[in-house]
Amino acid sequence: MLKNYIVGLLLMLPSVAFSTSGSCSNTQLSDYLMHEDNIIVSFRVIDSQFSGQIDNNFIEIEITKEFYSKKLTDTRIKIETENGFGPALSTFTKNIEWLTVLSKYKDTYIFAGCAPTLTIENAIVQGETGINVLDQMGDSVSVEMLELALNAFQQGISSADSVCKSSNSYCSERATYNIETGVLNLPSVEYTSLFGGKVYAKAKMQKVSNDLKTYQITELE
Repeated sequence: MLKNYIVGLLLMLPSVAFSTSGSCSNTQLSDYLMHEDNIIVSFRVIDSQFSGQIDNNFIEIEITKEFYSKKLTDTRIKIETENGFGPALSTFTKNIEWLTVLSKYKDTYIFAGCAPTLTIENAIVQGETGINVLDQMGDSVSVEMLELALNAFQQGISSADSVCKSSNSYCSERATYNIETGVLNLPSVEYTSLFGGKVYAKAKMQKVSNDLKTYQITELE
């Protein structure tokens, strides 16, 4: 039941279910899903070297999980470059499972700029994920639940991208949902007209039962 709730909410409200921020200090894990070069992973450090010369520093990591994508061809990656905006290599100590974002850089990988650094203990993510529907539950977020949420959000991005390839002026707006009133505002919905053509419109919907998927359209422009 809980999985169905999360999947339904994220697929309908990807821009609401995930928080965004223009500040590097508040950048959340979910903000990195919008760029194809970013890869959210969990890993452990298996080797490292730090000396007085930054050019000689490196860490070697073993990927324990790649979320929502299948871009990595090797589970062991040596990271030698710091971009000045991402977490320092020395952040990642051994004997801990880490969760952060890799970014493709030429023929290798670096830690993405402003990437948050979380840890995983006993398959539970420690700290806020930046995914509102998970962080506001008040319960521990498992790795399984995080993967489910990220996959659902990716599906939402793909659906929105498909709609916005049309001549649709509503794509610059955001969906909103009021959890107290159950009112769902969608900037763009696609439906088939009586003549068989696709039409795009704004819609306001009202939640009418405890089933997350049961809404009644109250306004359509």
